[in-house]
Parts: sequence; C-alpha cells; structure tokens
Amino acid sequence: MFRIEQARRLFPRMLFDEENTAEGRISLGMYAPKISKETGADMGPNHDVYSHDADGFGLMACDYKEPRLTASTPVPIRYGTMA
Repeated sequence: MFRIEQARRLFPRMLFDEENTAEGRISLGMYAPKISKETGADMGPNHDVYSHDADGFGLMACDYKEPRLTASTPVPIRYGTMA
C-alpha cells in the first residue's frame, strides 16, 4: 500500500510524453486489486501483465527525492587538481 500511496501523492505533479508513454499509462490505468469472491476483501494487487508496470512505477515513487538544485540555482565552481 505504501507504493500506491506514494504514486498517488506524486502523480498529479508528473508530466508524461503522450506518444512515448501510451502503453505505460494504460498499464497504470488497468492496475487493479484482487478481490476475494467470498468476503469481498481486498487481497492485494491482482498479479497480471499490468501489475508489473504499476509495481515499477510505485517503486520509483517510493525512491523519489525532490531535486536540490533548480535551473536558476548557480552551481559553485570548484577548482582542484587533476592528480
């Protein structure tokens, strides 16, 4: 659930290349939980062809760190030796 929550937190801030990410975005949209027929309880992710892409996306969201530098932040010049 942590991966799903992290992906949900980051998703609104993401931009996708419409042409090059079409299949991946379809996989994210098709990701679904496995539901118990007896109790109707959520049993975790339904492991199918879509879950692998969604798991990778969720893992990326868990490891994402905000950039520390922006384009307007000057990078300090460091002088040193080649030795």
